[in-house]
Amino acid sequence: MLYDAFLVSDKPVERQITLPDGSVHPVYLRPVGLDDFRKFQLAERQDDLDVRAKSVAKLLSLSLCDAEGGSTITAEQAGKIAPKLADELAAMVLDMNSFGADAKKPLPAEA
Repeated sequence: MLYDAFLVSDKPVERQITLPDGSVHPVYLRPVGLDDFRKFQLAERQDDLDVRAKSVAKLLSLSLCDAEGGSTITAEQAGKIAPKLADELAAMVLDMNSFGADAKKPLPAEA
């Protein structure tokens, strides 16, 4: 059915990340569906700084997984990731979901 092609895959995507010590490690990411991705976009635009500050950690907790696609980290744990690594991981998630720099563009209703 055509509509099945519209759905995000359950299959994790493997990427590589370089840690501050120079070691390279595999990272597995699940694509994020529309509901969760829109929650991220809307959280990024909130006046409440706590909501905005936690938006990336929530996105990472939804996407970071093991090789089989199982969850590996909570939003609270993701909030403790070093900022530079969190930025790199978030960029991977946004890129994997075909948003990259577009994720921060205004929503159509705001444009």
